[in-house]
Amino acid sequence: HPKGKKKLTKESEISPPLSLKTVIESVQVVDAGGDWLASWKKNFNGIGITQLRSLMNAHSDPYDHRSLEYFAELRGRGDELVTLKDLTQRDNMFRGPYQVPSTSVFHDFHDKLVESYGIKGVVQKGKVLSITPVKDNKSDENIFEVKVHNGENGITTLRSKRCVCALGPNFSRIENTWEKDLQKEQGQKYVNLSRRILRSDEIIQWLLHNDIEKRPITNDTPSRL
Repeated sequence: HPKGKKKLTKESEISPPLSLKTVIESVQVVDAGGDWLASWKKNFNGIGITQLRSLMNAHSDPYDHRSLEYFAELRGRGDELVTLKDLTQRDNMFRGPYQVPSTSVFHDFHDKLVESYGIKGVVQKGKVLSITPVKDNKSDENIFEVKVHNGENGITTLRSKRCVCALGPNFSRIENTWEKDLQKEQGQKYVNLSRRILRSDEIIQWLLHNDIEKRPITNDTPSRL
């Protein structure tokens, strides 16, 4: 660092990295799908996506950005890394090749990641009902009390010092202006009309319950927002 200027952070002040064992024992993930990438896989299956749009180095392994590439090649699945021939952009940092993985190899790679890191049991199937700041009776610290609905198993309560909320598109449902106008215009008829309106997080569920390839488009087919 330049002479006369202080370091922003001393090495002794940097927190040591967490061990994987500590993470596994102290972290609980609550997800409606009950597994890593459950919603992702469901969405890809519903739409029928055969290959990703993102390049092969966009994945969840924090160790090596080329690990998906190595995974595919070691298993004789290098042909599932599809070269985007029409993408020719070059810069000083990256000159290609621009390759995207097939959905199949991407999913198999992440299943192997979960197995290798031993984090399969970290995910709990459920739906978070509430997150409430409370005082810990033992330490008098501020913590969070998280109520989770576990389906037939009822409601359980988790207590944690920290909560990370990955809300996604399901959290905020904003009613569009045209929906309000439609309600006023149609009155009681809007109840039937609203069944033909799908929001982004509802499209996949509708696709999975309706064979759209065999079903003709009619006035009852939902619009998509």
